[in-house]
Amino acid sequence: MNQILLDKFGAYLIDKDYKKGSVQAYMHDAKYFFVFLQAQTAQSIEIRHLRNLTKTDVYLYINYLKKTKANLPVTINRKLSALRIFFDFLEEEGILQTNLAERICLPVPSKKEDSPENAFRISSEILEEHFTTLKETFSLCEAIIFIFVSKYALTPQEIVGIKREDIDITNGLLHITANNERIINFQDDLRLKSYLSALKDTGRYLLSNKAENAMSTRNVQLILDKISMAQFGKKVSSTTLRKNAVQNYIEKQNADLMQVKAFLGLKSISAVEKYL
Repeated sequence: MNQILLDKFGAYLIDKDYKKGSVQAYMHDAKYFFVFLQAQTAQSIEIRHLRNLTKTDVYLYINYLKKTKANLPVTINRKLSALRIFFDFLEEEGILQTNLAERICLPVPSKKEDSPENAFRISSEILEEHFTTLKETFSLCEAIIFIFVSKYALTPQEIVGIKREDIDITNGLLHITANNERIINFQDDLRLKSYLSALKDTGRYLLSNKAENAMSTRNVQLILDKISMAQFGKKVSSTTLRKNAVQNYIEKQNADLMQVKAFLGLKSISAVEKYL
């Protein structure tokens, strides 16, 4: 991957007065496109490869996002928008003669069809791929919150209530005391263990604000909004992310209702139904 070119792209975005969050998101999407090209050519992407790009490569990328990554049309269009900006930059650098992604977009379903409740579904395998890029763009605290919700189905209320003594990083155990008490086992989650180990000790609570008090649930949702917008092209609520986490748990563990009840720490089987 040509990191020098990506860095120049970042400087180009800053010079165009893009906000910090947009710069990070567009650089992430440009890097994502590089990863796709590298998989196609089986070699590191250099400027000479970019000079030889055609519209066919753009359509192959769209197909890759649809078929391999199961991205929704709204997510693909967001990535195409980032690609157009990247191609504008390549034109300015004299690497491309024209913007190959110009006027290419996918029809987007109606809001009802594309609502998180009806359309959002990300498999655990694809979700893990999203996790690999978190640390590059977001803080450790933000990455941990996103993993807690989207993989372990923790609620914002449960997250803000986690204290230092509730977590055993060595053995990969997390004691949830707020709402639905339970033990979360993350022994095999090496990424989460490394993130938690690297997290700065800021006081009593695992995740705290600048005043070293417990973070608010509102801040948790704002973080989820920021990350889901960057990763999926739209804001996804904590409830929707948790429902997706439950579906992944069921598929991966072949879990029955009693196991799902224990996974969520719920007190009754009837409470499980809204997650199915």
